[in-house]
Amino acid sequence: IGERVYASGEEVQEPVTPIQMKKNKVWETLSKDIKTNNKCEVMYMDRYPVRSRAGPVRVESLKKVPVTK
Repeated sequence: IGERVYASGEEVQEPVTPIQMKKNKVWETLSKDIKTNNKCEVMYMDRYPVRSRAGPVRVESLKKVPVTK
């Protein structure tokens, strides 16, 4: 599927199942607060950097835009 990402500074939660994702509309709720900053870093709630095992998640050129699936 893909690599798990998390917001630095937030408590890491156990992953939810695909059924829970759909039933509880997890992505719809969280995605409202995920966007890039002026440095093209992906942020959660404008203050927590989104990270993966490789480090901070970044985009090439889009600043201050929402991240969608």
